Amino acid sequence: MKLYRWTFMFALLWLAASLVWGQQVAPLKTVAIRAGRLLDVKTGKTLTGQTIVIQGDKVASVGANAHVPAGRDGH
Repeated sequence: MKLYRWTFMFALLWLAASLVWGQQVAPLKTVAIRAGRLLDVKTGKTLTGQTIVIQGDKVASVGANAHVPAGRDGH
């Protein structure tokens, strides 16, 4: 009886793992915004010539030299 139980559990785990590994993870959507003016809320200063890079639903980088992934710089 225990052998059947272990076999069933192993088969169930194998199926679950194959379903998870078989799915393709979509790459995060990346958006680059060139900001003419940007307010630095920590210092209260207005910055110019800044780039905001958003990947998925998170801000990845902000700055004058922010890394913009290839094909996302508007050219």
